[in-house]
Formats: sequence, C-alpha cells, structure tokens
Amino acid sequence: MQKLTGAVIVTNGAATTLTLNDASDPTARAVTVGTTAVTGLAPAPINYTGVPALTIDGGSPSDTFTVSPSTTTTDTIVGGTSVSATLPGNTLNMTLTGATSPPLTGTASAAGAQSPGRSPTASR
Repeated sequence: MQKLTGAVIVTNGAATTLTLNDASDPTARAVTVGTTAVTGLAPAPINYTGVPALTIDGGSPSDTFTVSPSTTTTDTIVGGTSVSATLPGNTLNMTLTGATSPPLTGTASAAGAQSPGRSPTASR
C-alpha cells in the first residue's frame, strides 16, 4: 500500500468488495475509514463510491482504525496477522457523530463492533 503515492479513485457498480491488503506492512498505521475514503493506509487517500463492502487487512504491528458510519457500505477490519507484542495491540474506534441509536455488538473471536450499514470487525 505504501507505493500508492497518488490519489486512488474506485468507482463500482455495487457488484463487488473492495479489499485493501496491508498485511505485509511492518509499520503501525493510524487508518481512518470515512464514508467515501480511506486515509492513513497509504501515503495518498483511497477514495471510493458504489462499494457495498470494504475489507481492510492491517499489518502485524499495532494499528489504529477509526471508522465512521455509512448506510451504504459494510466494513470488515482485520487488525493484523498476529496479536501484536506492542501494547495496547490493535485499536478500533467508532466515530458515531450523526448516528441515531446505532446498535453496537462484538464477538468473542473478533473484538469488534457493528453499526447500521457498517460492520467493522477488528480481529487478532
């Protein structure tokens, strides 16, 4: 992902999942997932429209993911290839500004949360 130095624009006909794989990155990242863009994963923003599902595979150190709700995209956030030796490990932050009574749930296998339209799952 670090070789993406120019802005990326993905326009989709709502038929597929956009997967951003940063699993081989040994550097901790602060990633922001907005309603139309991902920043912090690559030097340049990754912009998207018409994407029904977004999957982000993070690297092996402690990454921080900040996710904003969207009514049109479901997210899967995978924290990395193994549990980080660097505390606190991977972090998932949900920015719920403007959301009305979002249901938040987590699972034992993937410390995660869900909100309407978005279901980010941080694992490992």
